[in-house]
Amino acid sequence: MKKPLSIITATAILAGCSQSTAVKFTLTGRDPAFTDGKYMYIITYAGGPETIIDSARIDNSSFAMKGSWPYPVSAFLYMGRGADGEQISDSDFILETGEIRVEKRNEDEFILTGTPQNEFRNELPQKVAGLRQKGLSPLRTAEACDSLFRAVVLENRNALALSLLENELLTNRPGRELLPLLDSFPAAFQKHPALLGLRKTIAGMRADVGTSYADITGQTPEGDTVSLAATVRKPGNRYVLLDFGALWCGPCRAEFPNLAALYEKYHSRGFDIFGVSYDANRKRWLECIETYGMRWTQIHQGFGLHPRQTQAWSDYTLGGILEKWVREQPDHEFMIYPDRGLRFSYKEFDERVDIFAKGLLAIGVRKGSKVGVWAKNVPDWMTLMFATAKIGAVLVTVNTNYKAAELEYIMKNADIHTMCMVNGYRDSDYVQILYDLVPELKTTQRGKLRSEKFPELRNVVYIGQEKLRGMYNTSELMKLGTLVGDDELERAKSRVDCHDEINMQYTSGTTGFPKGVMLTLSLIHI
Repeated sequence: MKKPLSIITATAILAGCSQSTAVKFTLTGRDPAFTDGKYMYIITYAGGPETIIDSARIDNSSFAMKGSWPYPVSAFLYMGRGADGEQISDSDFILETGEIRVEKRNEDEFILTGTPQNEFRNELPQKVAGLRQKGLSPLRTAEACDSLFRAVVLENRNALALSLLENELLTNRPGRELLPLLDSFPAAFQKHPALLGLRKTIAGMRADVGTSYADITGQTPEGDTVSLAATVRKPGNRYVLLDFGALWCGPCRAEFPNLAALYEKYHSRGFDIFGVSYDANRKRWLECIETYGMRWTQIHQGFGLHPRQTQAWSDYTLGGILEKWVREQPDHEFMIYPDRGLRFSYKEFDERVDIFAKGLLAIGVRKGSKVGVWAKNVPDWMTLMFATAKIGAVLVTVNTNYKAAELEYIMKNADIHTMCMVNGYRDSDYVQILYDLVPELKTTQRGKLRSEKFPELRNVVYIGQEKLRGMYNTSELMKLGTLVGDDELERAKSRVDCHDEINMQYTSGTTGFPKGVMLTLSLIHI
């Protein structure tokens, strides 16, 4: 098949860039969004676990790295490490010989430029967008994109080609089709960690066309033992759809009516379904079958996820799940936060959560109260999530990129009772935004807040140690928690059910104002 001229021309410039020697690079960037005192890291996941290639301290909103690496590789750029590390580019870049620059494309997007593979990699999204704008069917569009990526790999044997193989082609093509592509890479690349990782992944893939399937056996609702093989061999069956699902899985529930319609329409013509359920208990499994009219073969491979478990996972509250692991392995590490040298075992973290939860009770948070969190991934984001869940409050997550107008909308729409926040993110000063929206904070005693604009708002909590007018900080909230008795916390926990709403997520609002979606534990624990 003749390739489009545009693809051949674009890829030809990279044909001679397959590098067999060590990479010698410089990487520089300057932007007000870069936080002085933090470190910028080059990180790769090629072929295995995270590896730090290089790092540099940010000063005057700029950084510079100069170094070498044994081979060109797909990598990522992060500002900061640990849970609050911020990925600078939404996609990977190619660490290759040359001067690589970090440039801002728009308000939120950085790209890495300056070297051949990176320049070409930056052109790929536009090429894909062009294919999608041609009005082809989704299937034809997917095929065209696949052809584009395959053409790049065929014309180039470099780190970019390996990245496309791993991130694009591997998910759409049988592994046996990709092995000849890997074999065609030059000798210098055959021991590349990314290539070796791809070989290992392909070796473990068992879904190639022509490969025999692994049989599945389980119990029907009537208690009979049946197998997938028996269903495939059933007289009259020409096609068998293997479906894995559960009542707690939202996407699964959305597809159950479609499966039922297909079964009714085509079963008489040789179409059958073999359903494998992962519902946590028998009652809900049977409810699922009855509700959605699943008349095809249904099996379950055993209820509960652990031999020692006497209670189904879906029957636990979020706080109950944490406490379960405290009982079973109290000293096992739960959280490691290298940037701040923090380590919590399950037991230590649960104790912190309990004090935090009692602190929330002390400032009037109750079951059903809406508690907003406007913060990046700081350690106490996790503490707050479990603390609110234990007492039945609803955690309302606020997009870190929101400005004043979006925050005002969310606070009014959700009826926020307590707003928890950090100092800011990128160029947004969260503290100043709150003071502008709620001027009463500067003149009202903590715990006595009454806002004209936000009638439900009673508290603002600063996640950190800094003392700010009108706001509790983390230490103060924890001190208040020590004054609340364990019996009060236990009473609050006893009123919480696994089916209660514990989280409120807002949609992106691309087609209108963001809409709040209430989630129970059963809807989020996948």
